[in-house]
Amino acid sequence: MDNKAGSIFGTLVTGNPLYDQELERAPWEIKSDHYGRLDSPELLKKSLNVIKDDHVLLVLASLDGHRYGNTILINFDQDGMIIDKPNNFDESSIDVFRIYFKDILGVWSFFQVQTISANEPDMTVSSSYPDALYRLQTRQYHRVDVPEGTRAVFREHDQVRDGGFVKDISAGGMLICTGKQEEQFPPNTVINDINITLPLSPKFQPKDDEEIVELPVIKQGRIVRTFEDSITNQICHGVAFETDGESEKELTSYIEIIKDNMLRSIE
Repeated sequence: MDNKAGSIFGTLVTGNPLYDQELERAPWEIKSDHYGRLDSPELLKKSLNVIKDDHVLLVLASLDGHRYGNTILINFDQDGMIIDKPNNFDESSIDVFRIYFKDILGVWSFFQVQTISANEPDMTVSSSYPDALYRLQTRQYHRVDVPEGTRAVFREHDQVRDGGFVKDISAGGMLICTGKQEEQFPPNTVINDINITLPLSPKFQPKDDEEIVELPVIKQGRIVRTFEDSITNQICHGVAFETDGESEKELTSYIEIIKDNMLRSIE
């Protein structure tokens, strides 16, 4: 099987939703020097609260990239964490391990912790409290989720078309869901003058208290992926942008503003 995608929206590893669409290797197989270290105690605590409250799926792995299994965080305090024990996790031979997960921006991250003990009756593992959060920094285009209500309008064959709601965006493309149960745009459809509008919100202010209303107009894009959302049964489309260097740089700066504000909202 060829695991190299034809676009940023191609699925690189099939049958396993834990893999990021833009990675050719599993996150736990990527060297730690490709991850940035964040030491903020507030960010650590709030990240753990989100993981626990939202039952975020976790992957336990060794330092050399051996995957033990999927699990969830049961509880934590300043002294450590209690994790549901995967079947193949042998705490007697594992002193240090990593806990991988996707953060609220969809970026793979991990904690590194020490094994404290195993609690056999309830099949849990106790670990130390993490001292840092590590976030992957090797993506070509950093894709971020956008505020609910973000919409896209563009031209197709000189007709103005409503692209529906934007789910996420990067400097290289976006994911739109049309709200329809029928395909709206055939594969390889070229779209032009893409206008993306974000809802007014005090969380998304680039500078001088000026709210973001519209992203820079993107001259051209192409439909590169179409699928049916398994929850809503509505059709979604992956769009690859075709931009020049200057417009890509401008779009990237706006996306960084969105990303920074979303991270700040949990700090």
